[in-house]
Amino acid sequence: MALTQNLLPNLKYKINAAHIRYMKVLRRHVGILLISFRTNLLKANHDADMDDIHNLRLDLKQLFALFKVLKLCNIEPPINFKESLEAVKALFKQTGIIRDNQLAKEYGQQILDYKVHKILKTKTDKNIQKARDYIATELQRIDLEKVERDLALAFKETDYLKSEYILDHLKNKIQKDENSIAEELQQEDCDYHRIRRKVKEQFYLLTVIKDVLGEKVSSQTIAMKNQQAKTLGKWHDWVVFENLLLQWNIALDVTMKKEIQSSSSKILNATFKKSLQT
Repeated sequence: MALTQNLLPNLKYKINAAHIRYMKVLRRHVGILLISFRTNLLKANHDADMDDIHNLRLDLKQLFALFKVLKLCNIEPPINFKESLEAVKALFKQTGIIRDNQLAKEYGQQILDYKVHKILKTKTDKNIQKARDYIATELQRIDLEKVERDLALAFKETDYLKSEYILDHLKNKIQKDENSIAEELQQEDCDYHRIRRKVKEQFYLLTVIKDVLGEKVSSQTIAMKNQQAKTLGKWHDWVVFENLLLQWNIALDVTMKKEIQSSSSKILNATFKKSLQT
């Protein structure tokens, strides 16, 4: 089974004092992500476009994965890092509310009848506006430039880390999570939400190793993790949709209930589990 394999069996360290050995390249990558985060945040605040929200959340998920690398490398963050990170996490939570409700409205249009969808649309629009108001208020309260600066400074110490040190920590985390995923899949009450988070982090970190640090990683491995992450993401969207309907006590007939449950289970059983055999 693919999930029990060594994901980075042939990783060789290229010790290049002028480029790879010191992690200035990682700091530059974080800088690019922070610029993208700021751009997408301001665009999302303007009109809450689904693509902008998605791109913003993607920026933040990659940053959060890299912040975990700091912990693995025992790097002490700057004084204001925690406060700025909490501000960003609060924004991230609100963008999640917006995206969940946007998708619920989209999925509802596909399978719900007009009257039920009208009720759903009223509730989702209200939630989206509430989250947008929160983001707009926060952007007036916080110093966005300071937040970016605090987060960027956290990676200053990586300039002085040898590449083999950080690569060891990255490789160990990715493989440890792989083993954890394999164990989780053996459980009767398997937590696919937990697996989804780990798979996404694996994909982000494998991409950093290959595209940022310049190490050779199997394209097939990265493609597999990307496909698993996308599949679990689609499954999660349907689960959130179903949970929102239950939360709002929106009455569904038996056919609608079966269609919703079928959509999520088909993705999980036919697509995700199939990818584990490749």
